[in-house]
Amino acid sequence: MAVILVTHDLGVIAGRADRIAVMFAGQIVETATTTALFASPRHRYTEALFQALPDSAAGRLYSIPGLPLTRPPAGCRFAPRCRYATGRCLDEQPPLIGEEPGHQYACFFPVDPPAPPSPALTAGPDPAKVASNGATPASATTFSPVRSQPDPRPASPSCAWTAWSKTSRSPAAPCCSARSGRSARSPTSAWASRPAAARPPSAAW
Repeated sequence: MAVILVTHDLGVIAGRADRIAVMFAGQIVETATTTALFASPRHRYTEALFQALPDSAAGRLYSIPGLPLTRPPAGCRFAPRCRYATGRCLDEQPPLIGEEPGHQYACFFPVDPPAPPSPALTAGPDPAKVASNGATPASATTFSPVRSQPDPRPASPSCAWTAWSKTSRSPAAPCCSARSGRSARSPTSAWASRPAAARPPSAAW
């Protein structure tokens, strides 16, 4: 069973119709599915209807100029009230056609369709850049700010080390206990006997 709704309420159409046929002065000027028409209206009369909706206007609502037709022109019937009409619109009747079979409109100067989304925002990673083993390509690797040189200091130091050089990144000479051949002392005991001025800063550790 099919139901035909004749209404000016676009809210009723959006919630209950599968296809829409927009009419002006007794002629169909645009036809499409409900989703396609609401997403991309092409006829100038359909555009004016959407611009007159209170929830879609940023400022003053758009009002279609002119009065109802008493003597339709030879061409497009919406031409006398259309802000984009030319002499061709008044003299020639535009055919009901369109780029897609399911969305047709009768207009010489239709509304431009919305621009497609950018491929950079919708496309996933380039398969050519992904290694065959599933590893992340080097160009897409996020590097850590941690320095890449290995730390030559022992994991459990047996003696104290002097301050770490920020320019050469090489350890300075070990403490005196290692040079003298005595048994290794802990870092705390090795520096406890030295003056405070000779001790390395805490940031070195």
